[in-house]
Amino acid sequence: MAGNCRRPTTHEANAWAAAATAYHSNHLHQAAPRISRPQSNALPPGGHLPGAAEVGYDGIVDSTRHPSASSFAPSFHVPYFGRMSHSPPPSPPPSMQLGNAISSSSSASFQDLQVEKLPDKKIPVRRRAPPDAKWEQHKETIHGLYINDGLTLGKTMEVMKEYGLYASRTVFAEKLSSWKFSKNVKKKDVYEIVQKISQRDPQKTEVLKGGRKVILGGIQKRYERWYLSFNVNRYCFTEPSAPSAKTPAVDKGWQETPILEPLGIDSRSLTLVELLCRREAARGLLEEGSPADAASSLLTVLCGLRCELGPRHCLSLSTSYAAADAYIQSGQDEKAFQILDWVSKGHSEAVGLWSLDSLRHYLRVAEMLQGLHQPVRAKTLAFNLYHAIRDGWESDCGKFIPVPRLAVPEKTSLQSHAGTLSLEIDIIDRVISNSTQDTALEQWTAIMRLWTVAGVPGILPAVKRLMELGSGESPSHQEELRLRARLQNSQGRAAASIRGSGKWATLSNVSMALPWHLSAAVELASLHFDCNNHDRGLRVLEWTAAHLGQPLEPTKTTIGYSLATACLLNERFYIEEALPWLERALATSTRPNGPTSALSPHIQDALGRQRALIKPHTLGQQPSGKSRGIFEFWDLSWELLRLVDADRFDLKIPTSMWRPHGPSSG
Repeated sequence: MAGNCRRPTTHEANAWAAAATAYHSNHLHQAAPRISRPQSNALPPGGHLPGAAEVGYDGIVDSTRHPSASSFAPSFHVPYFGRMSHSPPPSPPPSMQLGNAISSSSSASFQDLQVEKLPDKKIPVRRRAPPDAKWEQHKETIHGLYINDGLTLGKTMEVMKEYGLYASRTVFAEKLSSWKFSKNVKKKDVYEIVQKISQRDPQKTEVLKGGRKVILGGIQKRYERWYLSFNVNRYCFTEPSAPSAKTPAVDKGWQETPILEPLGIDSRSLTLVELLCRREAARGLLEEGSPADAASSLLTVLCGLRCELGPRHCLSLSTSYAAADAYIQSGQDEKAFQILDWVSKGHSEAVGLWSLDSLRHYLRVAEMLQGLHQPVRAKTLAFNLYHAIRDGWESDCGKFIPVPRLAVPEKTSLQSHAGTLSLEIDIIDRVISNSTQDTALEQWTAIMRLWTVAGVPGILPAVKRLMELGSGESPSHQEELRLRARLQNSQGRAAASIRGSGKWATLSNVSMALPWHLSAAVELASLHFDCNNHDRGLRVLEWTAAHLGQPLEPTKTTIGYSLATACLLNERFYIEEALPWLERALATSTRPNGPTSALSPHIQDALGRQRALIKPHTLGQQPSGKSRGIFEFWDLSWELLRLVDADRFDLKIPTSMWRPHGPSSG
């Protein structure tokens, strides 16, 4: 193997060196056109390519020996191929000459190429974020634009640029989040809003989120979608039978045929909290001038409340009257009358036609008809009620008096009714003789009040007869009968009559501690509040309390009056004035000789704790338990009513004054 290897000859080494020099020269011409060189590839006269002997150790052309080489030969490195020779190199092969021609044409084309200059790109100027002081300066303006006016974030940013406030969308969103300027109501907020509305019922409630009023209708929809699962196949009532209606005869004012359930609505299984939320939303619709939508919503609430609480619960009754009023405002009187007939039927089936609750309901219906400027219908309702009691008072369960559908009854019919009323005193005698005297007097007093509101003539003989039959009773009953005979439709006249009754009691030296006089004082104050005479109402209550004696005697009547006054003031949202009356009732009831002196120790401790919560608030202090004392106001009132007197007090407190709170609200 070693014998086959030989050293190249001098001529071969020089040829290889010349070929390498030409190859590197051509490639350098193509890669670096900036090097100046002659236009022709021909050698100058007498010139030749440098040989290996003319290349130094570092491969740099020796320009001293060949001056012409500096004009075209670039600087390059030549690999070392062994020992160099001083003999002249051979001429380049034909392939090398062709490569030189191609390289020359490429270099000429590159020199003729013109490069277009690109335009300069504008670099955006970055603004510094506004300082916190500037944000706080425009905080109210941003709140007004974004929250109150309801502008979008983009539009709010455009407007704020006019105020010199420049910021990116991300910075704006972070600042709004830090200020809690949010338009969206989250899922957990929906549940909290519904809970708060149900706790404040039946007060009018306005919910604010981030300083913006929340539309309760939207809250209701989200609550249904997120928290409730409906069963659309469940009805709140059993499916009613086919409706059959008949017009009652003139001398028979009651109806036994069951009426159709209200409008045949499909009531779904709603929770009590949701029903209260819907009722609150319906109030907002009434204020916005949408009585038709409010009536439809109230009707659904009414179905649910009747399922949950029963037809005679105070919430069911108040909702039914509100729904009827809404239908009347929307011009749908027939639907309103259908709801009222539905309530009448529920009363008659539960307690009968001759009960005080039923009579008070019909009184409410007569007042509603008078408000519609339909006195003829109100009178017809009153006469039908009288004839129904006259014809079937012993077996009146299930009978009810529908709202008269006749637009204008005949005058002769009303006149005959009026004559019959004054002549048939024996009917009154028969009713009173078959009933307990106290109950009969109260019932007939309610009937006479209904006749008075309806404007029925000829009731004075009946009033005189009742006064004769009740002559053995206390003077308060007789005075109440005289008062009811003088009552008119005007609230002002009613208030004057009650005020006169109180003066009569004072002049006659009749004790103001009689139950009816205290009830008359509370009723008078309530009428003053209805007429927006708040100062007069408060003076009546204080004047009556002053005539009860100081200090107050611990009797059931005086405690009941203090509680009734507190409840009345609380109903009218006079919390500051109501709490001292409750404190007075507590102080009187817990005396050593008071009605609650024999209570068990743990009940006395409970009353003492409640009293400690309320007493600092009445003295103008701000204790930590202030709000708790206000919220527990009603629970304490009802508990005290139940404990002090198991017979519901001698004082006849109007049921319309009691709000639906507490364990005994039914």
